Amino acid sequence: MAEIEGPGPQIARLAYINQLALGPRETAIQYSFDTTVPGINNANLQKHSAALGIKSPLNHTHWEVCSGDLFRVLLMVQQQNASSKFRATVFSTLGIDDQID
Repeated sequence: MAEIEGPGPQIARLAYINQLALGPRETAIQYSFDTTVPGINNANLQKHSAALGIKSPLNHTHWEVCSGDLFRVLLMVQQQNASSKFRATVFSTLGIDDQID
């Protein structure tokens, strides 16, 4: 994920940590992305940061263990995006019988 207002795609992806290697001065983290879960754009990530338990601003790269339910927030954002694509239209049938001969 690119930093807020940074270059590159503004999409966060779900990843799983596969392996940690702790050294005296460095930590190596091996992870893999879950491509079956849609990403979340930075604007939505920022909007839902409190629900996710994110305490740090998203303007720099950092790792943070958060207490929020990531899957619930991703599902909620996906449902909001789907519902915004389909707007209900209300039709009135008043007066139709008067116009039919």
